[in-house]
Amino acid sequence: FRAPGTSAHTRGWVNFAFTADGDRLVVRVDTFTGARFARTVLVPDDAISVTIVRTETSLRPNVEPRSIVRTVTDARAITSLVKLVDGLPGAMTTEIVTSCPASLEERSYRLTFATPNSAYVAWLPTTMCWPSVSLRHNGTKAGPPLDPGRHFTKVVDRYLS
Repeated sequence: FRAPGTSAHTRGWVNFAFTADGDRLVVRVDTFTGARFARTVLVPDDAISVTIVRTETSLRPNVEPRSIVRTVTDARAITSLVKLVDGLPGAMTTEIVTSCPASLEERSYRLTFATPNSAYVAWLPTTMCWPSVSLRHNGTKAGPPLDPGRHFTKVVDRYLS
């Protein structure tokens, strides 16, 4: 069973496992939910452009990294991307212990929002089991790490194709 997450906590999970033990049934119930950092900084809605960079780095020897760069200047698309980043909740406040599948490629996303007076950069390396988006304002860390969820990279990739 799953319950939806909020800005205060991750999705809740309840897992049931059972096994026979002679003429008895043994049931194990596990639950999980994680607290989130409070969101403290938002990208302002006066952005005039967004530069998106996706970099793919192979872990194989002698393979050069590949980057795709696109600058978005359409007002509706910019608004959409600002809402995407501003809609991300804070990441979990503690690390979770889990095993991660091996990867043959590292991928990162960097969205630079240019406003009339400053720049905000949302950066997501996807090499971690539980990746998080870091937000910087004029080069300085701004706010806690953010949870990209499962759809962030899919949405950003649409602007790169």
